[in-house]
This record gives sequence, C-alpha cells and structure tokens, in this order.
Amino acid sequence: MTEDVSPPTATTVSPPTAPTARAAAAAATLSVALAVAVSAPSLTRPFLPGLLFVGGLPFVLALMLGWVLVRLPGLRQAPLAATIAAALVTALPWLLVAGSPMAGLQMMMWLGFLLVLLLPAWFLRRPQLAPATLALAAVLCLLPQGKLALGGGELNPVLVVGMDSGNWRFVDEMIAAHPQDLPHLQELMRRGARGHLMSNAPTASARIWTILATGVNHDLNGIKNFGNNRSDLTAGRIWDHVINPRPDGDPIGSAGLVAWLINTPPDKRDGLLFNTPGWVTGSTLAKPLAASPAKVLERLGEEGARPSFGELIQSMLSSMAVASADHAWAHLDTVADIVFGKLIRGYDKEDLVWRMKIMRDRVNADLYLELARRHGPDFNALVLYGTDQLGHFYWKYHEAKYGKRELFPSVTDREITLRGEACREAYRACDRVLGKLLDRVDLGQATLVLCSDHGMQPLEESRDDLQIKLRAGALLTLADLAVEDFTFSNLNRALYLTPKAGGEEGRRLLDQLRQKVERVKVADSGALLFSTGFPANAPNSIRVDLVQTTRDSLTLESELRMDEKVGSVRDLFTLETRSGRHDDYGFFLMAGPGIRAGAWLEDVDVFDLAPTVTYLMGKAVPADLPGRVVLEAFTPEYTAAHPLRTVAGGFPKPPDVKGVTEADMLKTSGYVDD
Repeated sequence: MTEDVSPPTATTVSPPTAPTARAAAAAATLSVALAVAVSAPSLTRPFLPGLLFVGGLPFVLALMLGWVLVRLPGLRQAPLAATIAAALVTALPWLLVAGSPMAGLQMMMWLGFLLVLLLPAWFLRRPQLAPATLALAAVLCLLPQGKLALGGGELNPVLVVGMDSGNWRFVDEMIAAHPQDLPHLQELMRRGARGHLMSNAPTASARIWTILATGVNHDLNGIKNFGNNRSDLTAGRIWDHVINPRPDGDPIGSAGLVAWLINTPPDKRDGLLFNTPGWVTGSTLAKPLAASPAKVLERLGEEGARPSFGELIQSMLSSMAVASADHAWAHLDTVADIVFGKLIRGYDKEDLVWRMKIMRDRVNADLYLELARRHGPDFNALVLYGTDQLGHFYWKYHEAKYGKRELFPSVTDREITLRGEACREAYRACDRVLGKLLDRVDLGQATLVLCSDHGMQPLEESRDDLQIKLRAGALLTLADLAVEDFTFSNLNRALYLTPKAGGEEGRRLLDQLRQKVERVKVADSGALLFSTGFPANAPNSIRVDLVQTTRDSLTLESELRMDEKVGSVRDLFTLETRSGRHDDYGFFLMAGPGIRAGAWLEDVDVFDLAPTVTYLMGKAVPADLPGRVVLEAFTPEYTAAHPLRTVAGGFPKPPDVKGVTEADMLKTSGYVDD
C-alpha cells in the first residue's frame, strides 16, 4: 500500500492593510494640520468646517488610499512604501497651499513634506495612535485668532465695504420673501444708521467709485469711465489724506485696499500696506505682488485671455491659503457644480460665469481678511462686484422668477431653473462676507461703512441694452497672428491686446497687428472700421476701438475687407444683451461707535462718503470737498466729543504713476521719428 503524498499548499500572506491605512491617515493628517494651522490659519476657521477640511478630509482620503495601495502587487510586501506613498499623495495639495505665495510661513510646506516622509515608519509601529492625530488637528483648529486689530494709532479705524449696484429695494424684497435671508445685513440694519445713496449721472462704476474715493467730480479727478486708468487720476483720495503727512500736524495713518477701481498699479508709499486690482482692469499688479489671485479667476471667463495652467494652479493655491474653511468648502462645491453641471445638466457659459463671479468675490473677501490680519490698517476698503455684474446680465432670470415675467417673454422655464437665483445668490454671498467681518471686526472700536455706487433695475426686453463686442481671437486670425501669442480683454467697448513676448518681438507683433487692423474697411463705403492707440500706463498693449461714425451704419451682415480678405461684421463681433441697468439709488449704512442704531438717513449722496469717512477717522475735513459730513448719523454725545474740524484745500494729490504716452509708443514702434 502506497502512501498518498500531496504537494504542500502555498501559504498566502495577507498584506497588513489596516495598519498601513491607519498609519498613512495619521501621517497625512498630522503633517497637513500642522503646516496649515501655522501657514494658512484661516483654513482652520470656523472650527467644525476647519476640522473637517484640515483633519477629517485628509484622514479619510489617506485611509482609503493606503488600503488600496498596500493591496497592489508591487507594494503588497512593502507596507512602508505604500504608507509613505498614500500619505504623500494625500497631503500634497494641502502642503502646496501652505507653501503658496500668499501663505504666511511658506517653510511649513517643507516641514510638512519632511513629516510625511518620516512619520509613516513611526505610525506603522503604533497604528492605534491614528485617531489621536484627529484630536491634535482639533487642538490646532482651536488656536486663538481673535479679532482683526485694525488701526492702533491716533486715527479711528474705518472699514468701507462696497457692493457695486447694491440697493435697499432689492434687499427689502429678499427679506420680505424669505425673512431668514441676509441675516448679517439685517443685523447691520438694526445696529447702524442707513439710507439711500444718491448716485450721479453718468453712473459708470469707474467714475462713481472714484467720486466716492476723491469726493469730487470727474472734471476734477480725471476719471470718466473704464477707459481711464490710474495715470489719469488728478485728485487725491481718502487714503492719500490718511497716509500723507500735513504741515499742520494732522495725524497720519495707514491704508489697505482690496479691489477698488482705478487704483492700480500700487505706489510704493510705506503707509499703503496692501492694494489689489479692481474688477475689469487688465493689470494684475498688486501689493504684495502675490495678492491678485482673483484677477486670474476673472480671466477664466475671457476669450483668449485665460491664464496659463501654471498661473491658474498658483492662484488656486493662494486663494485656498487665505480662505476660511467654509469658503474653501464653497470653492470645492462650486468647482464640482461647474464640472458635473457641464457634464450632466448641460450648463452653458452663462451657468458657469455667474458661479465664477461669486467665487471671485469670496476670494477677494478672504484676501482682505488675511491681509488685514497681518497689517491692521487704519483705513480699510473691500469692494465686491458680483451684485453689479450679475444684475446686468441675469436680471431677466430674476425678474422672470420673482417679478414681472412679461418683461422678458423669451426667458424659458429651464433658464429660470438654472439662473433664476443668480442675482440673489450674489447678495447672499456678500451677506456671508459681512458675517465674517462682523465676527472679526470689533464695532465697538472700528466703524463699518457699507455703500454702493448706484442701484440696479430691470431693462425690459423691448428696450434691452444691445452691446457689440469685438472678438479678439477673430481679429488676430484676420491679422494672421496666433491667438496664443496674446492676452486680451474687452473694456468699455474697446479691445486691449498685449503680446506675451516682450522686447523687440513684442513690438514687432504690435506693429504687425496695428498695420493690419488699420486696413480693415467696410466694403461698400470704404470707411475705416477701427482706430488704434497705445493706452497710457500700458506700454506693451494696443487698444482697438470701433470708429463711432462707422459703427452707426453697421449691421451684422455688413461686408468687411482687409486687402484681399473678405468677411462680415458677424465674423468679428458678438452681441451682448443686458437686462439690468443702473438706477440712481444705491445704499449707505454706518455701524460702529457713536452711530445711531436703527436711524434712517435722508439726502445722502456719493459726494458725502469722502468727508464723512474723513470725519470718522478723526482727520480734518478738506474745505474744498463739495459733499458734507452726514452728522445726523451720529449720536449727539459723539458729535459733542468729536467736533468737526476743517482744513483749507482738498485731499493731497496722489503720487504720480509713470505712464507711457501714445507718442512715446509710436516712436518705439517706428511710426514717427524722434
């Protein structure tokens, strides 16, 4: 009898899945929480969203990734490598945020990378300690941040918050329909004095924000519309009065501004602590230099001027570095909404743009809060523009949903579903910003001034505002130039183009473009279609305008010629239709020490902001300002303790910004001789 001998059975070694996953989660969470809490502390507030963002999310992602990696054939027998890989891949986005240009202490990124490489070996031997890293993350999220320490010198700190096109009629309608809407604005209405703010025609935003800043009309301040730039400014602004010393010994202070129009490039005065570009300007120059991530987001919606991948990533990281945790989650929600909406719900450009405009305002608000935390200026300003931009182009959807649908009969039910809340969402986003300011600014010490430049009203479909917009890509193609060689933006019915190449190559491209553009004619009349020029303060750009006398006779089917090339107006232009237009009544509110709670103010106009803010800060009010100090907003006790002082003259002139004249540019380009 023979014995049946079976071959030995192979033993399968199971990977240490659970310890690897827990170790990866612990290493990633500890590295992320420490780096972010020190270098980007705003991401840890409010506490619960912050803990979820810098603790819970990396913990869960690393846990899942560690479980997957350790089961791969190549890593099955190498748990340490799997743990390091899972922790590193998970922590990478947060560590890049901690090392981004707007982060507070960029070296924390490198410390985070060091920890994420060293900690996995330690946690593999002690996987039971993984939950403790969540407790440590919670402790880091509880580190005190306190109120914004604005001012601190001889002047009373003031924060001016602008909501372009904001008006009480829209606010009151929202609150009447949904009393829980705009809770922070409602709190300010209870705590402050408010009224309508009478605008001044023409109500172009660039003109009115400059009046608000200078206290004088465009004939004195030099700014009529968006076609002007900082080098055209001829009158001083509130912050010039704050920063510049006066011979009479009036106290001086510091200023910081985010997104005020016609205010870039920033000057180098020490008292100007930060300054970022406003909406629409093509400039990305800021102080500090990295403080312009919102401008990159703004460019995402512009034809051909979209940022490079590197610019986009850097700006996204900087945006997250200054974001609060709830705004960080909102950014991620917006991106997910855009991506899945495009893929699943059929979003078009209109559905994407309004979400990006609101995101841009969130970024600017976060940027202000971070810069104010670091610097604490005496005069502070933050301007939000989504309420205006969405009002112009999305009012028809709002009106069709909440007002008189018969004004816009072409609006469909699907459009109402997708865009009917856009205008109100812009106000809600601003209200959340006001909530953050109320949480961080002590209104017992500082005064918050809320204002707009004008209001907004429907422009019914039968009277809509049809604007013709020159397509940069089509124009460059006509001129036999590569679209990718230029950045460009449409502004005030003109097109601005800038070659990416500098020096001789850039000038060659501008020269070629100008020669081609100036040869485009209307076929039947021979009339020139375009005029060109070199805008001041933008020596490497060209401005292309449609000749007004030619424009008046054009139709979309008009035939155009450039040398032997033939086309039509439709090839070069698109049409934009506005359904909301400015009206004369913006809003005005002040809340802070000495302000009459709940008071209603009459007869306040845009010329009154500059003298009133000057008085609020404890400065002498220039006698040449045509506006008045709104004294009825203050308690009698306050005005008795703070008598109004005046000083001869106006605000001190702003420092010169070097501009390049068209004649200079023509010489450089070889059009005229020296």
